[in-house]
Amino acid sequence: MKIAQILIPSVSLAILACGSVSERGAEPLVSEAKEYSAYWDSNSCEGVGLGLYFYNGEWNPDMNPLPNPSRPTQLQIVDGDKRYMQELYLASSVPTTLERGLDPVMESGDFAGLDWSGIQEVGEDWRLEASGFTYQRQIFYRDAEWMRADSEFKITAYNRHGQKISELKVDAGRDDDWHHSDDAFERRFVARVVSTGCAAQGVCDNPEALHFAQAFVQLRTALHPQRDFDIPRNASYLKFKWSEYPGHSWRVDIRHDRPGDTGYGFGVELAEISPPARGYYLPGENIQVRVTFVDGDGVPLFPEGSLPTFRQMLGRENASKGLRYLTFSDFPMLYWAHKDLQADMETFFGGPLHKMTTVGSTPITPFVLFNPQIQSADRLNDGWNGFVQILPPTPITFGCLLDPSSPACDAPVSDVFSFAVPADAEAGTYVVGLKARREWEGEPMQKAGSIRVQVGTDVLSDFPEFHVVGMDNNCASCHVGRAALPVAAHGFEGLNKVGPECLTCHTNGYYFEPDAAIDTRLRYMHDTTRRLFAP
Repeated sequence: MKIAQILIPSVSLAILACGSVSERGAEPLVSEAKEYSAYWDSNSCEGVGLGLYFYNGEWNPDMNPLPNPSRPTQLQIVDGDKRYMQELYLASSVPTTLERGLDPVMESGDFAGLDWSGIQEVGEDWRLEASGFTYQRQIFYRDAEWMRADSEFKITAYNRHGQKISELKVDAGRDDDWHHSDDAFERRFVARVVSTGCAAQGVCDNPEALHFAQAFVQLRTALHPQRDFDIPRNASYLKFKWSEYPGHSWRVDIRHDRPGDTGYGFGVELAEISPPARGYYLPGENIQVRVTFVDGDGVPLFPEGSLPTFRQMLGRENASKGLRYLTFSDFPMLYWAHKDLQADMETFFGGPLHKMTTVGSTPITPFVLFNPQIQSADRLNDGWNGFVQILPPTPITFGCLLDPSSPACDAPVSDVFSFAVPADAEAGTYVVGLKARREWEGEPMQKAGSIRVQVGTDVLSDFPEFHVVGMDNNCASCHVGRAALPVAAHGFEGLNKVGPECLTCHTNGYYFEPDAAIDTRLRYMHDTTRRLFAP
């Protein structure tokens, strides 16, 4: 195995590409990461990421309290690869009232045995719900003792006789004091009270409103995939233990599946269909793009022409190959609650690149959600045009989510998506792309792809640097290696900064997601993550 030598002023580290690293106290903070980006080599290990998901003590990869008889009850894996911890989610959710607030989740449920001393309210969020008629309120909490601690987790594999056969230790660290030895780029130990179905903003005492007190442990994106373990063929179940909750454990049984015609890994490949011979599109013409999803060896997951139906995805059937579509499990919320598990597969088209200097402002209301393409920015007000749509398109997605017996659940889903070039499109280079998520045989992965197309001219135009006011816009000074945005975010290869791929989707227009705009989102994420805990 090849040894990599990394020399830094006053620090000399020798590490094995897939071996151990030095102890926690000897390593500098993430803010110094630019001095040795090779330390987080995202391609240094051949292991496979592992996702563990527990909701109210039970194995629940959907993180959804609603019953789903087709939901897997076991962790399904294909043997042969070492596993490292890529995602870990624990959630406890207990009904509450406006008067009782967070108390029920502290007194009962899966997190009742934790040390809640020091807990305090740190924020509130109101937003219009997807129906367009009711509101959702969230109150956020931090600073409980169990949230402030440097947590350690142990994932242990046992055989059917209850004998320990392998083990993985995971050092979570804390999200206000990151070290290179921490095992997760994202660490979220938080709590919230959710009120849904509120009659109006500021009014949640109507009888129809529902209230939940919730607490979360969330780890995501392994910084050290070389810290891995075997799950042998004779492993019958995994037990998960947490240093902050002695005597308590979570368990999931294992099902060992045979290798199939596709394997681990995930990729997104995009190709134009019948691009114009002249080399560019004209206003009114359609841009058609085929997406091919592949595994880590480049093997297509699906036959050309079709993707899994929504029902196949919901039931995690073999035909879905782990591909995930948009779901609304348990009110996902940026930073606070398993937002990445929402799996919003979104397509987009925007440009020209040289005019994308503003955040889109076109309102996205309930009345436009079912349009073939949803405008997110317009040339008149924003200086450029942007359009989005989810895949499967909204009539299928919302039709099935609202009514699981709907024919929409079994409607064919094409692997081709298209956008019509608007009549007022300015000449230049445009971006077309898609982001996606796969959860297959215990491995969660997020990937995305984009291509450039020409409109009105064959002369290329460039995207200018986009600066978010009030932030250090040199993303790569901290986001390096496994912490780089192509690894830790949507998965656009080579995009380790704000690019046109970000602007087309992350606009000010979403009535149900007021924090979607790219500048708002980045400030919120960094301010929330970097907030120092109270002494």
